[in-house]
Amino acid sequence: MQHGWQADGVDFVPRAIEQAQEKLAEFPAEMFGVYCHDVTKLHELPNLRAPYDMVVDIGCGHGIPVDEAVQYAQDISSLLRPGGVWMLYAHEPTEEHDFGWKLADVCQLSSGHFDLAEQLLSQDTTNGMPSGWYRLVNRG
Repeated sequence: MQHGWQADGVDFVPRAIEQAQEKLAEFPAEMFGVYCHDVTKLHELPNLRAPYDMVVDIGCGHGIPVDEAVQYAQDISSLLRPGGVWMLYAHEPTEEHDFGWKLADVCQLSSGHFDLAEQLLSQDTTNGMPSGWYRLVNRG
């Protein structure tokens, strides 16, 4: 927002919303919206300012089981303009942690709505878990 961007944020954790509001307090209120809501029900949020140029998901989607995330991916697509970008960061499941999305899961969820433009598979620097960044382009 320092560069004139407008943004909306969604999280289901009230404390995360409070922290975001504190960080955004210096910006005009019309530049942002922050909502405590279930990301699997984005279609129920009437105040979002779609269409967006970009949606950034850092650790939200990968907590949703793949078979329950179809609506989430559809909602992201409907919120993005054609050619808009979904930047997705996701942990991959391991033997110790069963949550996350594998590359195949990301491809399955995005098929029909997005083209996978770029992927960077690595390890999370905070916990060492296998993870990936995915740049998905909305077909619109």
